[in-house]
Amino acid sequence: MELSLTYGSTLIAGFLLALILTPLSRFLALSAGFIDYPRQDRVHRRPTPFLGGLAVALSAGLAFVIITPHVPLLSDLWRQGLLPRAAVPLTLFFASAGLVLGLIDDRFELSPSQKLAGQLAIAIAFLIPVMPYAPTLKLLLWPVGLLWMVGLLNAFNLLDNMDGILGGVGSIMGLFMGAAALKLGRPDLAALALAGGGASLGFLCFNFPPATIFLGDAGAFFIGTLLAGVGWQLGGSEFLTLGSSAAAVVLILSYPIFDITFVTVTRFLEHRPIHVGGIDHTTHRLHAMFGQGKRALWTVYGLNTLSGLAGLVALGSAPPVAWTLVAVAVCLYASLGVMLARVPVHSRKFLTVFLKGEPLTERDVA
Repeated sequence: MELSLTYGSTLIAGFLLALILTPLSRFLALSAGFIDYPRQDRVHRRPTPFLGGLAVALSAGLAFVIITPHVPLLSDLWRQGLLPRAAVPLTLFFASAGLVLGLIDDRFELSPSQKLAGQLAIAIAFLIPVMPYAPTLKLLLWPVGLLWMVGLLNAFNLLDNMDGILGGVGSIMGLFMGAAALKLGRPDLAALALAGGGASLGFLCFNFPPATIFLGDAGAFFIGTLLAGVGWQLGGSEFLTLGSSAAAVVLILSYPIFDITFVTVTRFLEHRPIHVGGIDHTTHRLHAMFGQGKRALWTVYGLNTLSGLAGLVALGSAPPVAWTLVAVAVCLYASLGVMLARVPVHSRKFLTVFLKGEPLTERDVA
């Protein structure tokens, strides 16, 4: 009961802190010139401050630091050596490194190669202390770990492309990642994930359409590093042995994986640079199909919720069943991708209906 209240308190603390700190971040962004001006490859049509990631990071970190030291059970587990003391500080430190990398990019617009170098440095530094001691296992896990960390950092960054998307998705994933960590006996990581989820939810109150502040690359990198880091520590070597915990975290984080895979494949087939921005993501296409209103947003939230529930089911299942659920999710997302690929994102008609909020007709996507 006490531990349950702790999780709730951590979630609520992250939420309330974000409600306080997000307006302060908005004021700071306006004062310091962290403003996202309308561009051809962006959806918004008015200048908007984008320092929301700083509020999310501070809220998540403070929520964890303020609440968890006062929980006797967690303190006892740390003191008895039943939980690794460095796990949460390590994750928070490198999530903060992602925040700093994003702040630099927000301010100075780093080149794709510079961002990739920074992401690789963060991923390598994070993975070194959490890799298993067995040399052979470590050697096999390194490419998987790098792909996981760098891929998800970019996936979360790409997913931050419309009002309310990443704030809502981060909240949902934080909740399910926290539940998964609890089931796996990692209350420290559960509290951290829920603190991040609560902070994302508090930020969402200001980012829900029409947004008054954006996360910026700083926020996307922070949330991405935090959730990817928690997920890796929960899955660990089971990414190689195909255990249930690895399947669970893949399912919980499946939507960003789907979106970056979809964008990569479609742009490759169209001979377009993958790193160049555009309004051809899964979220943009859903918005164009559904038209005015927030149906696309709720659809993305629903897909993430279903994926999270599937992840919890996988966690309580035998590995063959868990990875069967992953295979089913892959098939469903592939089917959705085929449907979304038919949306003519490069046509003048698409841009017109997208900006006006009118749904595309069946003839438009034929």
